[in-house]
Amino acid sequence: MQPRERRASAEISQGTGPFAAFLGCGQFASCTEVGPAMRKLIADDDLTSRTVLAAALRREGHEVAITTIGLEAWQALQQPGAPELAILDWMMPGMDGLEVTSRVRMLQSERPPYILMLTSRDGKSDIVAGLEAGANGYLSKPFEVGNCQYWR
Repeated sequence: MQPRERRASAEISQGTGPFAAFLGCGQFASCTEVGPAMRKLIADDDLTSRTVLAAALRREGHEVAITTIGLEAWQALQQPGAPELAILDWMMPGMDGLEVTSRVRMLQSERPPYILMLTSRDGKSDIVAGLEAGANGYLSKPFEVGNCQYWR
């Protein structure tokens, strides 16, 4: 973990500093809608988004896998015991989050993952495209992790 990521993670877990203030950590920390601990995947090439999401989810007791490349997310979601939730950035190097989502939805799975598209693309046509590709939810950047309904 890089120094910046360690600092952000420490600030979030302690509820101090600019990262914690930005996130509204008190709301997320008291959230009871997250449910039992589960495996989650974050695929985002943005360091700040990855750091913030991972720290918040780990704080809630979830196991978090992280990648910055769409192809790695696709590979992780094909494995036995794949994460139950995938938070995918739309715009990543190589395979984008939209393509990962479409491919995952073509798989035959008894327990398909919940896919949350996380992106700075927030036009109506973008939202429709993300949901039509198979995303269960759509969250525009910048975001607040205090929105518990997205972490179920």
